[in-house]
Amino acid sequence: MNGVSKVDLYGGMKYALRVWLDPAKMAAYNLMATDVMGVLNANNYQSATGQATGEFVVYNGTADTQVTNTDELERLVVSTQDGQVIRLGDIAKVTLEKSHDVYRASANGQEAVVAAINAAPSANPINIAADVYKLLPELERNLPSNIKMNIMYDSTIAINESIHEVIKTIAEAAIIVLVVITLFLGSFRAVIIPIVTIPLSLIGVAMVMQTFGFSWNLMTLLAMVLAIGLVVDDAIVVLENVDRHIKEGESPFRAAIIGTREIAVPVIAMTLTLGAVYAPIAMMGGITGSLFKEFALTLAGSVFVSGIIALTLSPMMCSKNAQGQRKAKQV
Repeated sequence: MNGVSKVDLYGGMKYALRVWLDPAKMAAYNLMATDVMGVLNANNYQSATGQATGEFVVYNGTADTQVTNTDELERLVVSTQDGQVIRLGDIAKVTLEKSHDVYRASANGQEAVVAAINAAPSANPINIAADVYKLLPELERNLPSNIKMNIMYDSTIAINESIHEVIKTIAEAAIIVLVVITLFLGSFRAVIIPIVTIPLSLIGVAMVMQTFGFSWNLMTLLAMVLAIGLVVDDAIVVLENVDRHIKEGESPFRAAIIGTREIAVPVIAMTLTLGAVYAPIAMMGGITGSLFKEFALTLAGSVFVSGIIALTLSPMMCSKNAQGQRKAKQV
């Protein structure tokens, strides 16, 4: 699965043959635990059986000496006393169980095997979670009927809720900016010009994010929330200056050219100043730099895009919008 660095398993332990010694029976045969350990270690021996070489053929020999079930291990000879053979089953109980019981995992009060999926640093956990949810039905179909599969914890639920909350905040911020601009400009037609700057700047920021390889996350969305109030500044400055020339008697087209030409240097200076404030944050080292890099470059990118829109699209819209206002007043 793409984006998964590793999967940690908790509670899934290998099975092994376990020997439970009976002290009373061992005392009856005058045996100690060290005697049993010695026999087990002596029989736990593996060695290569060699090869048989012919003129044209080489035969590899194999010796299968592994114990496969509890009955075979119980027949292991531990000792002989007065002609009596004492086997492991005579002094102990052999069971097939977990190899150890040092730690265990439980879910809903029952023993379970927990698989923790760890995402790679550059991967998107939301995409990984979506792929896991798609894969779960297929995995569950291949499980035995007495084994059930459930998701105990999904960290992407909190991430999605946070992202939805930030998107809601973006919409609320846009509405507040719209109301404030309307109150101060006093014209609904004039409000259209700075309002158009908001979505266009956010689209431009998305292109900047794609160029830098950024993803949609809490930091980039937070930068967009702050950018909503910044991207309209340049457009409002241009709009006010163009409107001043129109009131002085200039035609809307000429007022747009003259007003933009007068205000171009301040707008560029303001854009560069804001960009110079946020961009250096991305150059910080350590955890702080890694955390705020996307935030800083996203915010600086939105400011640069809004400056370009203010010097290109906003004057054109001012000329067209002012012509409509002049015709409406003449009528």
